[in-house]
Amino acid sequence: MSATVLGQNRVDNKFQELYDLFEFMDGEVPLRTDSAYVAKLNRLIDDLNERIEQSGTEQQKALLAFMRFEQLSWRNNTDVYAKLVAGNSLWNNHDNLPDELRSVAYDRLAYLFLATRQLDMLLTVSLEKCHFLHGDKVENCLELSGVYHNLKRYDKAIEIYYLCIQESARNNDPFMMGAYFNNIGLAHLEMKRPDSARRAYQSALTIFDTLEHRGSFDKEYVQHFRNVVRWNIQGLEGSTVGQLKLANELIRDGRKYAEWNWVMNGYKLWATSYFEKRDYVTAKIYVDSAIVAAKTIHEPEREIDLLQLRGKILIAEGQLSEGEAAFRQAKSISDSLKQV
Repeated sequence: MSATVLGQNRVDNKFQELYDLFEFMDGEVPLRTDSAYVAKLNRLIDDLNERIEQSGTEQQKALLAFMRFEQLSWRNNTDVYAKLVAGNSLWNNHDNLPDELRSVAYDRLAYLFLATRQLDMLLTVSLEKCHFLHGDKVENCLELSGVYHNLKRYDKAIEIYYLCIQESARNNDPFMMGAYFNNIGLAHLEMKRPDSARRAYQSALTIFDTLEHRGSFDKEYVQHFRNVVRWNIQGLEGSTVGQLKLANELIRDGRKYAEWNWVMNGYKLWATSYFEKRDYVTAKIYVDSAIVAAKTIHEPEREIDLLQLRGKILIAEGQLSEGEAAFRQAKSISDSLKQV
C-alpha cells in the first residue's frame, strides 16, 4: 500500500472520528459548551482543515464546512464577519451535503442572511431550498411568503400568504389561517393600506376568538396570538394606551413561548412611554431589557434602534458621555452591517 493511500486512510479515519464526535455533541446539547469536548472538537477541526481542503472528498469538504458553521452557533459567537465567512463556505459546498443535512443547512443560512440583511442571498438560499424540496413546483414552497415580506415585496408575499391560508384550510388548521391573516395585515400596513390591513386583522381576530373556546388548541397560546392581533389593531388606530395594556401580557407570553420579538416590542413600548413621561430611570431599565431581547433573536437593526433610544434617554437624564457611547455603539453595528 502506497504512502499516499496510507495517508488518505488516516485522514478518513480522523475525519470519521471528528464527525462521530460532532454528531454526539449535536445530540447532547449540554456538551456543546463543555470545555473538554469543545477543545477536542477544535483540535480535530484544526488538524483536518488543511488536509481536507487539499485532498478530501467533496462530501468531506461540505461536512467540514457544515460543522464549522454549526460550531459558531454552539459557541454563541457574535462575530458577524466570522459567521458570514463560515456561511459563505457552507453555501459554496451545500450541493455536496447528504440530503438529510441540506435542508438544515438552508435553514441556518437563511437565518444568517436575514439577520445580517443579506436579502438577495436570503432569497437565493430560500429558492434553492424550495427547488431541493419541491423540484420545479416552487409554488408549493409556502415559506417564501416570509422571504418576500422581508424583501419588502409585499404584494408577492400577500399572494403566497393566501396560498398558505388555502393549504391551512385543507389541513384543517385554523390557527395557522389566523396567523397568515395577521401577516397579510402587516403587509398591507407596510403598503399604506390601512383599510385592507384592518380587514385582514379582523379576520385573524375572528378566528382566534373562535379558537379560544375550542378545547383542541392550547388556550393560552391562542390567547397570546389574539393579543398580538389586538396589539396590531391598536397600533393601526394609534392607541398607545391600548397597546400598553397588552404589553405586560405580551412580555409574559413571549418569555413563556420564547417569542423574544414580542418581549422586545413590549419593553420598547414601556421604555418609550416612560421616556415621554420623563421618568428616565425606569425608561432605561426597560430599554436595556429590550436590548437584551434584541440580542437574543439576533436582530441588529432593532438593536441599533434601541441603542439610539437608550442614547436619547441617557442624554435627557444628563449622562452625556454614556448617551454618546450608546449612539457610537449603534453606529458601530450599523457600519458592520454595511461591510458584510
